This record gives sequence, C-alpha cells and structure tokens, in this order.
Amino acid sequence: MSFVKSLDIQELLHDKTASYDFLKGQLTPLTPDASARRYYRLVTQTGAYVLSQQEPFCLEDNDFLNIQSFLSRSGLPMPSVVAAFPEEGIIVQQDLGDQSLESLLLPKFNWSNQDLEGIDSYQLSKEKATLYYKKAIDLICHLQQLESVNQPPREPLQEGQGAFTQKTSIIFNRKFDQEKYNFEWQWSKTHLFEGLLELKNDPYLVGQYDKDVNELSLILEKHSTRVTHRDFHSRNLMIVNDKMFMIDFQDARLGPATYDLVSLLRDCYLPFDPILEEEMKKYYFDQINQVNQANQISPISQVNQVNQSSQIKQPHSYETNKISSHNNLSLSWDEFLYLYELQALQRSIKAAGSFASFKTLKNDKRYLKYILGAFRRTHIDPSIVLLPPGLKLFFDHAEQVWTEKIKQAELV
Repeated sequence: MSFVKSLDIQELLHDKTASYDFLKGQLTPLTPDASARRYYRLVTQTGAYVLSQQEPFCLEDNDFLNIQSFLSRSGLPMPSVVAAFPEEGIIVQQDLGDQSLESLLLPKFNWSNQDLEGIDSYQLSKEKATLYYKKAIDLICHLQQLESVNQPPREPLQEGQGAFTQKTSIIFNRKFDQEKYNFEWQWSKTHLFEGLLELKNDPYLVGQYDKDVNELSLILEKHSTRVTHRDFHSRNLMIVNDKMFMIDFQDARLGPATYDLVSLLRDCYLPFDPILEEEMKKYYFDQINQVNQANQISPISQVNQVNQSSQIKQPHSYETNKISSHNNLSLSWDEFLYLYELQALQRSIKAAGSFASFKTLKNDKRYLKYILGAFRRTHIDPSIVLLPPGLKLFFDHAEQVWTEKIKQAELV
C-alpha cells in the first residue's frame, strides 16, 4: 500500500485542489489502535479533520461509507464524512478530538512496575464510570433496535462529495456465524496458544479444542440477530462536549445481544470491576426491555421476576429460546446471563489472540501487557455455565504459562 508522506494535502489530491481549497492544510500522523489503515489529523484554516487512507476503493462497495450512512441516518452519533477520494483510498471525516472513554476514565497508567495485576490494580471512579457506561449502553440499545429498511436514498456520493447513502446496509448481509466465530477461535489458536505460548503439542489443543469451540460457536450463532458494532470498547468511544460518539464501526454486523455489552464491560483497556459489571448488566436488561415496550415488542423478563437460583448446565445440553427476528429479544434473565458468560469467554480469547498476533506477525510488543487481563476476563461463573472440563483446564493452563513467561522475561 502506498501511504501519505507529504504534509500537504494538496500534493496528495493532485488536480482536485481547485475544488477543495477548504482542505488545504497540514497533516499530522496519528497512531490508531491496531488498525491496518493510516490516519492523519488535517488542520486547516477552517477547522480540523481526520483523514484515513486505505487501498483504493469503489464508493458503492466501501464498508465504512455504507455503514456510516446507515447508522448516521438512524440517529447514532458518529463522525460525519466530509469528502471521499476513492482512487487515493482517502476518506476525510469530522475530527472528534483525542478524548476517548479510556482516556477519560483512566489516567496515564504506569506499567513499569511489572505488577501482575496490571491495569486491574487501578480503581475507577465509580460515579464517573457508571455515568459513561450508561451512555454507552444506551448506544448499544439504540443499535439493537435498528432494522433493514429501504429508506429513500439521497443523491449518490460523487468523488469528494458529502455523505454516502444507500437504501440499506451491508450490516444485514453478514453476521457472527459459525464460520466467523471459528475463524476467531483458530486465529487465537495459531497466534496465542501455538505461537506466543508455544503450546502447539498440547494434547487438548491437538485433539479436542476444535470440537469444543465449534460447539460454542454454534450456540452463539443462533443468537446473531442484533446489530452489533463489533468492536465496542473504550478506545472506539469518543467524548466531545460530554456527548459520546462511536468510531471504527466498519465491521458492524448482526450478532448476539450480549456481544457489544461484553466488549464494553470486559474491555481489556480499562480496569475490570465485577460489581460495576453486575450493575451495568442489570441496567442494560432494564433498558432494552423499556425500549422493546416503547416499540410494542414483547418485553423480556424483568430482573426481579427471575429465580436467581436457576442454573443452566453444560453448553451441549442447553437449548435457548428461538429468536424469530433481530427485532425481538426473547431472552429470560437466566438465558441472558448464560449467553453473556459464553460471549465473555469467546470475546476475551479473541482479544488475547489479537494482542498475540501483533507480536507474532509484526513483532509489535505494545499489546502484550493486555493479554493477562484478557485471560482473567475469561473467568466465568460456574453456577451459570459449566464449560467442557478440558476447555476450562486448558485455558487455566494457558493463563499460567503466560504468567510464568511474564515473570521470567518481564514482557509487560
């Protein structure tokens, strides 16, 4: 890929400069979180913008533009698109500044002490975290009410012009299915377990891992009926004048109702607080129920009506209520907890696999410090989910192997 090197946007846009004088300014490289794209802040006389560059694209086939148009027309807060130059692979969008949810809730953290507790040793401000987690959960509830509808399109986007609009969105043509989940399990197997942890010959990994995780994938796939952001964590939530905006949404797809909630509440970039997590799970459950009632959708069971002593057993024996469409969340509180725990396991192992792959593929060690926290976020409540015993033992063993590597090599 040929990336921007010039500090002058005019040199990059070649003969288009006459029509886009308002974009004349200086480019400063940004460092996005684990992105394959290049990002720059463009400061001009009229304001600041964020410029992203990727491979050249067609306007009609660009995931970011398609999803940005659909979600923004649905009332969700996100950066507006100012201009697009497909031949150069460039999209110019609104600059939301540097205040993410992570930087708002977590002061600069000192990792140099080699404390195995890492980021989880920091105590979040309960009041502030509650306030902003609720804002984020309200966005999740908004996302989960979206439907694939044929809204009248605006004029098609021409090169460089305004916002891109299609009748519907590619979100509804893809989902977290068995294939997608298994791809993520295998990615973690290759880069985390076999690569970073050197467990390639582990008997469980060789013999039973694929079967067990495939079974979990099948369970989660049945509930891939809601619009999900797909990477809903604190680095992708920006705060501007106390309003929360979503970024990095180009991989949005249908998924379980618990997917984005797990991404938020078991975020590896923020300290994990199990008490706050329980409060926010209940807040989500109440909020989505209220939204469903407002939209004349059959309400889900109230938290206070649930027999908390009910236990759901092993994944292979569990049968969930079927969800007829993405517009109906027919989950009891027990089923919600069950799916939340399974999703927490899958999402956290996926995150650990991603962090490991930066090291194995790019020799990028910046994300190694988050792996132990990701393992800890796989710890699920055995009174809600009893995992296949081999899978539980293997994950515990992998966590211990990584802990020993940290102690010996001081990788954090």
